[in-house]
Amino acid sequence: MESQFVLHGLLIRRIYDTIFRLHQRTISNMFTVSRLMVAKRMKAVFKPNALL
Repeated sequence: MESQFVLHGLLIRRIYDTIFRLHQRTISNMFTVSRLMVAKRMKAVFKPNALL
């Protein structure tokens, strides 16, 4: 009974860990994408003909 409860807790913790890791990766990807977008926009501001 007790060991079953421990296993259940470990499983939940593993699931939460996986979700957290995936979430972190998604956030970092979003940051890199937004950084690239900002860089492109800055270039477009400095060189208007870059958009064409």
